[in-house]
Amino acid sequence: MLKAALAVAATMMARGLAALGGALLSIVVARLAGAEGLGQFAVFLSLLGALAILARHGKDMLLIRAVAWAEGRADAATSVALLGHGALRVAGVAVVLGLGGSALLASGWLGTAFTGTVALMPLALLLLTLLALVSGYAKGRSRAWLAPLFEIGGISMVAALILAGTAFLITDLGEAAIAGAFLAALGLLILMAGAMLWRDMPVGAPLPRLEPAQKAELRSGQVDFTLIALATFLTQAGSFVLAAPFLTEADLGLMRAAERLALLVSFPMLAINPVIAPRIVQLSRGGDAAGLRRLTLRALVASTGIAACVLLPLLIFPERALALMGAEFAAAVPYLRLMAVAQFLAAVIGPLAMMLTMSGRERVSMWINLGTLALAFVLVPSLSMAHGASGFALAYASIIVTRLGLIGAVVFLTGPAVPCRTGARK
Repeated sequence: MLKAALAVAATMMARGLAALGGALLSIVVARLAGAEGLGQFAVFLSLLGALAILARHGKDMLLIRAVAWAEGRADAATSVALLGHGALRVAGVAVVLGLGGSALLASGWLGTAFTGTVALMPLALLLLTLLALVSGYAKGRSRAWLAPLFEIGGISMVAALILAGTAFLITDLGEAAIAGAFLAALGLLILMAGAMLWRDMPVGAPLPRLEPAQKAELRSGQVDFTLIALATFLTQAGSFVLAAPFLTEADLGLMRAAERLALLVSFPMLAINPVIAPRIVQLSRGGDAAGLRRLTLRALVASTGIAACVLLPLLIFPERALALMGAEFAAAVPYLRLMAVAQFLAAVIGPLAMMLTMSGRERVSMWINLGTLALAFVLVPSLSMAHGASGFALAYASIIVTRLGLIGAVVFLTGPAVPCRTGARK
């Protein structure tokens, strides 16, 4: 019990720093490039995130399951081999999609591209995709406290620190410096991931050859997980891509500022989910329905209580939070309040989403997410076009509530436990 509490505390601290990193980078970009520049950078990050999901095609989530199963049998060498196998199969796809992303940014269909991002996209997408797999590997090895460093929040934190350090040497930083710092952060974290894997590799022995059943662990369910991740992303942070043709860069900047601050509310869920994921796999495959219910209930209570503590200051003093971005962001106060409430609901229900996918019911989760993605493709453009920034904020909140409400309903109606075998899919 104490070990689990310490793991949650460490992961929560790491997740909190990662969430803070996303907000901090947005503050830096807002200060250097204004609301329009922040809007352009938000579109770049949204497109980058969506393409990274397609490039890794669910292998980050499958690695959590496969590595957790290998770890349960004290097979660390196989865990490293699984990561290497997955990385080889996503690299080429990432490069091709990165070139397509560059072309899309250059076309102007998503508005004016942020300085340097057209050239940056292919390499950034490759590195981001590889880091996502490293994050899944870390979660599977019960290093959930380390995983946030290799995700977009951790990357943003490192990029913001690089920019802050550079500002001491160069006072007049431009947009090119922001793109350069982001690429430098990706490169630095790739080196750190390499050092971690070097330490994990068996001493004086080659990595084991994966058996067909082990390789199948990284194929079974990849379509489901890809669609789940893509739908989840495009109905939240990635919704800026859907709204970009219908909003000005300044409006997108206001929305990005509100969204980054609101995301702090749901960081407890982001911290708890990676900690409980390996345990969900073990309890589900062991058929321990009672243990899975207890684990889920504790996760829900912890996530709700901590999220409420973050929500209240944003509801009472939203102006002070937005003042960090600059005076021009005061207009985003109503958007911040609405998005913060939506993220609170995400924190309340969020652990159920992890339980659903890690217990072998990713197909059910996939259909729920596809339904809400279809809703997003209708609501975000139509409400953005009809009501501008207010319409976008309303669509953003409605989609999050709908998605998580459906997941919660499914779990409570069907129960949490679905025993499954390795590689099985329900």
